[in-house]
Amino acid sequence: MNPYRFALASFCVLPTALPVSAQQEAATGAFTLDPIYLDVQFRQETEQEVPISVTSVQSDELKARGADRLDKVLPLVPNANFATVRGGIEASSVALRGISTTAYGADPSVAFYMDGVYVGADSAFDGEMPDLTAVNVMQGPQGTLSGHNAIGGAVQMRTADPEFGVNSTKLTFGVAEHGERSGEIVGNAALGERAALRYVLKRTYSDGWIVNEAGGDNLDSKDTLTGRIKLKAQVTDTWTSLLSYDHSKDKGRRYGFGPLDEVADTRRADSDLPLDETVENEGLSWTNTWDLEAGRLESITAWRHSDSEMHPGAHSTVSPFLRYSSRDYEQLSQELRLTGQTERLDWTVGLFAMKSSDKRVEGIALRDDYVYGGTFTIPAGYGERSRAKIESETLAAYFDGAWALTDRIGILGGLRVSHDKKSIDYNHADTAGYGYSLLALTQDLDLSTSGTFASPRIGMTWDVTPEMTAYGMITAGYKPAGFVSSFAETSDLEYDRETAINYELGLKGTLGGDMWRYALSAFYMDIKDQQVYSVNRSTGIFSIANAPKSRSKGLELSFDGQAARHLRLGAAFGYADATFVDYPDSQIGDASGNRQPLSSKYTAALTAEYRLPLSGDSDLVVNADYTWRSKFYFDAENTLPQSAYGLANASVAIETGTWDLQLYCDNLFDKHYLRSAANLTEGDFGYAGAERTFGIRFTRTF
Repeated sequence: MNPYRFALASFCVLPTALPVSAQQEAATGAFTLDPIYLDVQFRQETEQEVPISVTSVQSDELKARGADRLDKVLPLVPNANFATVRGGIEASSVALRGISTTAYGADPSVAFYMDGVYVGADSAFDGEMPDLTAVNVMQGPQGTLSGHNAIGGAVQMRTADPEFGVNSTKLTFGVAEHGERSGEIVGNAALGERAALRYVLKRTYSDGWIVNEAGGDNLDSKDTLTGRIKLKAQVTDTWTSLLSYDHSKDKGRRYGFGPLDEVADTRRADSDLPLDETVENEGLSWTNTWDLEAGRLESITAWRHSDSEMHPGAHSTVSPFLRYSSRDYEQLSQELRLTGQTERLDWTVGLFAMKSSDKRVEGIALRDDYVYGGTFTIPAGYGERSRAKIESETLAAYFDGAWALTDRIGILGGLRVSHDKKSIDYNHADTAGYGYSLLALTQDLDLSTSGTFASPRIGMTWDVTPEMTAYGMITAGYKPAGFVSSFAETSDLEYDRETAINYELGLKGTLGGDMWRYALSAFYMDIKDQQVYSVNRSTGIFSIANAPKSRSKGLELSFDGQAARHLRLGAAFGYADATFVDYPDSQIGDASGNRQPLSSKYTAALTAEYRLPLSGDSDLVVNADYTWRSKFYFDAENTLPQSAYGLANASVAIETGTWDLQLYCDNLFDKHYLRSAANLTEGDFGYAGAERTFGIRFTRTF
C-alpha cells in the first residue's frame, strides 16, 4: 500500500472508528485528554502549536514501561531506531528518519540533551537515567535551535526538579530473570519555603543471559550505579537558580557476539577471552533564570566528563586479535538565552559556546601466528595502537521567532550562525618494536580544520480550525568536519562537513471533542557529503568518508486518546525511504542506492492502557505495547541485515497513594532478533537481542 494513502485513509476513518459510547461521552464532555505542554522551542506551547514532528513520552508512560533508558523509549517513536555501535556500552547510535552515525566516537547525527545540557559523548546515550519526567524526540534537522550534530533530529531527556514545600521519599525494588535485581531511592527535601533538594540513587545488577560456549560466566551482565542530586532555590521573586550533579558507572561483560547467520536463534556466543568494559559519566550544571521586563533570561553553565575503557579481549574464540580501547572525553559549555513576546511576536535570541577534549586509544594484539593476506606470517604478540587527542571549539549565535500575521496565520523564521574549530594530534605505531605497521600507516600527524555555517529555518502555520493546525517548514542542519581517529590507512584523516535541508508539511490537532490527539508530517530531506562509517572486511579496520549525496523522504503519523472511560489507546506509523543517492567509494565499491544504516522503511507502534479504579485511591493498571519495524541493515554496505520483527511488552500493576506493585514481561512472545552486528576479520558477527524476561517492581512512598 502507498504509505501516503494509508496515512490519509487513517485520518478519514479514525473519527468514525471510535466506539459509539466513547463518542457520546466525549461530546458531553465526560472525559477529554489533558493538553501536553512542551518547551522544545524554548517557549511554553501545546503539542498542537509546535510546528515540528515531535514525540513526547510523559512520566506515566515511562513508569508503565519501566523506561529509564533511551532504548526503551525510541521504539515508540516513528522512524526511530537505536543500536550499540560495537555491541558494548561505550558507544551508541540513534537513528531518526533513517539518519544516524554508526562510527565509534564520531560526532552523532542526533543531538542529545540531558536537562537542557548538550551531551557530546555518545557513551552517555545508553545510560540509566532514573526519575525521568519526559523524553521529547524531535524529527528532522534542528540546526537553528540545537546547533551542530542535529541533522537527524534532537532528543531531550528531562528529570524531575526539586519541589518546594515537599518532603518525600520513594523506594523502589525490582527483581527479574537472569539474576537481575535493582534498588532505587528518590528523595525530595524542603529547605525552607524558597529552596529544595532532590536526590536519586539507583543500583542494578544482572548475571547476564547470553551463554558463553567457551565457558565461564554468562555474557551481557550488568553492574550499574547511578546518582543525581539537584538543589533549587528561589533567590528572589524574579531569580531562580538550579544546581545539578550526576554520576553513573556502568560495567560488565557486555559483548556477546556470535556468527551472524545463527546468533539470533541460538542466543549463544563463544569467546574464551570476553571483552569487559567500564563506562563512567558525570556532569555538573548550573542553570539560572531571571524573569525580566524584556523577557526571560536563562544561563546554562555545564561541565561533562565521560571515561570509558574496553579491556583486552576478543569478540570470539576464533578471533586472531585481542582488542582494547579507552576514551577520555571532557566538555565545558555555556549558553545564554533570552525569550520574550509582544502582542504579535514570540522570539528567542541566544549565544552558545562549547569546548571539548577527546583522548582516544585503540589497539590490537595478535594472540597466535597469523597469515596476513595469504602471503606471509605475522608472529604472535605483534600489535598496533592508535592514539589521538581531538580538541573542538564551537561558537554560535541564533535568533528564532514566530510572528502572528493574522489571528490564524503565523510566520516562522530563525537563523543560527556557528563557527567550529577542530584539531587532532594523532599517532599510530606498532607496539612490539618492529618499527613498521601492517594494518594502518605508521605516522605522527597534527592537523586542524575550521568552518562557519548558517542554519536557517523558515515556515508558516495556519490554524485551520481551533482543533486543527497545519504547518510548512524548511529547516537546515550540519555536522562539522572531523578526523579519522584510529588505524588510518592514509595521511588524509579529514572528512568534510555534512549538511542537510529538510522540507516538511504537517497537520496536528484533536478529534472527538478533544478525546483524540493526532499528528501527521511528510518530509523530504537532501543530505550532502554525509559522513559514513564503513569497515574494511579483510582487516576489520573502520574509516569515515563522505558520500556526496543522500536522501530521506517519508512521513510520520501518530494518534492517541480515550477509547472509553478507562481505556487509552495510541498508535504511531512511520515511513522513511532513506538511501545513498551517490556513494561510489564505499569499502565494497559503489554503494549508491543502498539503504542508510539502521533505517527501516516502515515502523509501527501500538500502545494501550486500561486503568480501573478500585477502592479508595487504588487503581488496577494494565499496560501493553507492540512495536514493529521492517527489515534494515546495520552497515552502509548493506551486508549485515536484520529482518522485520515485532516486540510486545506488558505489565499489570496495583497503584495506591503510598505503594505500587507491578508485574511485567518484556519481549512477551520471545522474539529472536539482533541488537548489533559487525564485520570482523573472522567473519560477520551479530549480537542477539534480549529474550523474554519476567520481573516485578515494588515502590513505597513515604
